[in-house]
Amino acid sequence: GEELQVLRGHEGWVSSVTFSPDGTRMASGSDDSSIRFWDTATGEELSTLRGHEDWVSSVAFSPGGTRLASGGGDRTIRLWDTITSEEVSTLRGHEGWVSSVAFSPDGTRLASGSSDSTIRLWDTITGEELSILRGHEGVVRSVAFSPDGTILASAGYDTTIRLWDTITGEELSVLRGHDAYVISVAFSPDGMRLASGSNDTTIRLWDTATGEELSTLRGHEAWVNSVTFSPGGTRLASASGDTTIHIWDIRRRGLIAHDRRVALQQATQLTPLVESWIEKTNGDSELVLAMLEREVKNRPPGEQATLRNLVLKHLAQRRR
Repeated sequence: GEELQVLRGHEGWVSSVTFSPDGTRMASGSDDSSIRFWDTATGEELSTLRGHEDWVSSVAFSPGGTRLASGGGDRTIRLWDTITSEEVSTLRGHEGWVSSVAFSPDGTRLASGSSDSTIRLWDTITGEELSILRGHEGVVRSVAFSPDGTILASAGYDTTIRLWDTITGEELSVLRGHDAYVISVAFSPDGMRLASGSNDTTIRLWDTATGEELSTLRGHEAWVNSVTFSPGGTRLASASGDTTIHIWDIRRRGLIAHDRRVALQQATQLTPLVESWIEKTNGDSELVLAMLEREVKNRPPGEQATLRNLVLKHLAQRRR
């Protein structure tokens, strides 16, 4: 809990911060209309990026760290070269301020949420607007891609969270439970769960496959601004207007039981597939593993893990 550095330079409140993928730099967006790059080791300000004509509400690094996206009060999204600090392109289309930006895991697409009630998907190479996702009835406050890039989650002032198919733009489900604005959403590293933070002071955990609410975490005394999972997915951090950050251990008995139930259902459904591979190849481990690698490319992370475990289990049984 030790404070390591205080980074000073902005002339207005700081709305968003993010680390580069390699952890050597940090970007910050501010009410002073600027973005600043910082050296995380020394705390030195590396550069100031200017171009927005109003406050900067959200910043995000691309997965490769070569681009930074920013959105703000001037209704634009801007893409920046993180090496030269030059503006690469300006994406226009939103009719309200841009509240949130997020890169897809492969870096080819960018999602943006806005006060105009829409989410927009953009091609990060050409700057082309790919689709407009409509469904929210107020400000879209937060957007987040699933780890495999197939699902986009959005949180809105209409108290809902919505899940979207990133290829077709279809609305997959609407998650209801919060009693006030939903401000932040984040996927777990395996993509099986979604966390949401709200003005109702709670954090809620959701099953991304079924839309089921798994748990409500209570403890904050004011709105929850931000939620994020630890890399291992066992802890969740939440930041609040009550001036505190809470760290939650989400591997509680109820959630563990739920995860085991889901894994058992997946194993039951996938066992016939694995058995068919064993039969077709007469148990040749190299051929079975090759079939496995082809299959997992089309499966969500949870099913990938289940398939791998089933294959290893069946091959081990044949060797006995």
